[in-house]
Amino acid sequence: MVKYHSGEGVVRDIKKAAYWYEKSAEQGNKDAQYNLGCLYAMSDGENRDMVKAAYWWRKAGEQGVVSSQINLGTYYDAGVDTLKDDKKAFYWWEKAAKQGDADSQFNTGNNYYNGEGVEQNTSKAIEWLEKAARQGHKNAAKNLEIIKSRENFRKGREDLSKMLDNITPAADAEKEAKEAAAKKTQQKKKKK
Repeated sequence: MVKYHSGEGVVRDIKKAAYWYEKSAEQGNKDAQYNLGCLYAMSDGENRDMVKAAYWWRKAGEQGVVSSQINLGTYYDAGVDTLKDDKKAFYWWEKAAKQGDADSQFNTGNNYYNGEGVEQNTSKAIEWLEKAARQGHKNAAKNLEIIKSRENFRKGREDLSKMLDNITPAADAEKEAKEAAAKKTQQKKKKK
């Protein structure tokens, strides 16, 4: 079946490849399921069927095929022949991310940071982006730097606000003490 798809050693015949992929996919072969999904996604014109592609990728993705999980994340994120669904995109990207795919770790981190398809969580965003960055994902490293800068700025602003909150009561107390001392001085002068 793969040989019909690639044309390796035989005349390339996509219809025969699809036939054999489908036979094997229906028996639960995860690689055939993935390849059949790709055939449906990459076919021209009327043979292109993203709904069928997603169906077979889902079958393979449920069996742990990372490429299928990535494709499904992208499919739902882009809303290709379906409604855009951030929750489903996140679900599939996180599955691939847990298996070590750097692009999916990057996407999962961004989804956590932006709250797309999942509740916003900066610490989880940083965790996933660090995993991707450790694998050399340049955009993850850039986003990580930006997020950490923003978090440091936010923390600095909060610290400054707390300091100002503490300074104001102290300054008010000092002012009140000076006013009370001035009153006492005036009262003493009046008594004299």
